[in-house]
Amino acid sequence: MMPATVSRSRSSIAPALKSSSPWARVIGWGYVNSDTRQTSEVLQEAPLPIIENGRCNQAMGADATGPIDQRRVCAGPSEGGVDSC
Repeated sequence: MMPATVSRSRSSIAPALKSSSPWARVIGWGYVNSDTRQTSEVLQEAPLPIIENGRCNQAMGADATGPIDQRRVCAGPSEGGVDSC
């Protein structure tokens, strides 16, 4: 994770979702420590592999936010660490 640099150009995730190894650049102020639920005061970004929704739902189990559907994208390494939904 690192401080974010945001481009002014418009882009779509659609091409990445159709790729054989899709990656996404996630940006946000989410938790920087999931144990303490500490959030960042600096906008963060990280490159992450996109995970197929069914696989993501299996990995997440019964999550309070509900299932990952076609309106959401799940991304993160299978071994854990930095992730995003």
